[in-house]
Amino acid sequence: MNTYNVMKNSCRRSRRLKLKEVAHVNSQSVIHSTIGYFEILPIEVVHFVFNNLSVTELSLLTVASKSMRDLVEGYRFTGAGLRKLLPKPLPHNTVSAELQLRYVNHFKHLGLLMKRSTCLFSTRDRLKIIEDFLKKLDCISNSGCQNLSSCVSLNCYGQFIHTIIAGWDPLECHRAFSTIASCSNILTTMGACISAKPGAKSHDEIYIRIFLHRVLLDWSDGDDKTFWLSRILKPWPMVQQARILYILYGPKCPHSDAILWYEMTDSTPGSSATSLTTQLAELALALKMLYNCKEWSEDDIISVIEELTALPDEWVTENVSKLLMLCGDTICIKVMGSKVINGHYQELSQLIVSLSVVTTKEQYSMSWVIKLVRRLLGITESLKEQKILLATIAETFKEIIFDIYEYNDEETDLSFQYVLDAQAEFNKEVMSLAFLEKEQN
Repeated sequence: MNTYNVMKNSCRRSRRLKLKEVAHVNSQSVIHSTIGYFEILPIEVVHFVFNNLSVTELSLLTVASKSMRDLVEGYRFTGAGLRKLLPKPLPHNTVSAELQLRYVNHFKHLGLLMKRSTCLFSTRDRLKIIEDFLKKLDCISNSGCQNLSSCVSLNCYGQFIHTIIAGWDPLECHRAFSTIASCSNILTTMGACISAKPGAKSHDEIYIRIFLHRVLLDWSDGDDKTFWLSRILKPWPMVQQARILYILYGPKCPHSDAILWYEMTDSTPGSSATSLTTQLAELALALKMLYNCKEWSEDDIISVIEELTALPDEWVTENVSKLLMLCGDTICIKVMGSKVINGHYQELSQLIVSLSVVTTKEQYSMSWVIKLVRRLLGITESLKEQKILLATIAETFKEIIFDIYEYNDEETDLSFQYVLDAQAEFNKEVMSLAFLEKEQN
């Protein structure tokens, strides 16, 4: 009996010693580990803990240590991790502003998680991880969504991508663009679209406009927006660049988002100057951004404007004039100056007369047009050519008045009045300069 008790007590002491030894080993592991108690927890328990943390808290864990980052990365690829990080399905219809903001903020935090968890990786490895993740997203390709105008998905992806690449240098961003293009097949879609007749692939045109704005352009401004716009345009020939610019910034139907290709060729849009300004303001802003970019020369800008104002047919001259006015003095002078150099006086005179009409409609000072004409006259030193240009402007006013007079209806009556007012204001400025300057001399 005594022998049995001795053996029993010995076994108890042995178990206590083993438990004590295990506890000591675990204690040392926790003390010396970079992840604390997570070192001794089963992986299932770790993932359970992660599942109850916010995305922001997970992103903070990734910068605690390499071991912790590896744990979070392992969790991210599990089914539970994907369900938590990638909410599905994202809404493909109109949602409240509050709900949309919630989705966008989620993807902002998700982008921060990816940025922090890959901060020590090379750009190539980071982009590979981003590419694998993007391929899991809805609506990233053209066939993904049939309700693009209301879908919140592309806004979320744009926020996600720009959160990750914030602070990257231009070369890294260029690689990021290639990755986005590869995942979405956007360049293939663009190629097929711009090879067809304008409006023939209306759904593709809408998708290109919405995708590029929501994923790349709308999340940046200033030099960053110019960078992305250049990346979008540069792979294509000049004619196609103008086509893409119109798809991105040209007038669209307010109900269906379809691109209005013939809006600028048939007539001046709307019944007021305000309507015309609204239609062309974004297009002019895009041209000004490109003009201030080192990748684009003055000749490039002139060429793209020439191509743009011939899409899909020649624009109404008044629309061309309004676009140049919105582009500002510098671009306006460059474009019109090229016509002086090439001797295109008739075309230039039509633009000057149209600028006078637009100035009258919007109640601007005609002195701006006169100063423009004087600068254009200064481009050529030939007195003969200067006289030809001035005579052509006067002749163009007369021809336009005769043409309008032949069509006697309410719409032409208003146009007739505008042209007469423009001619009167133009002549007043010219006479004022001619006689007042003579008296001063």
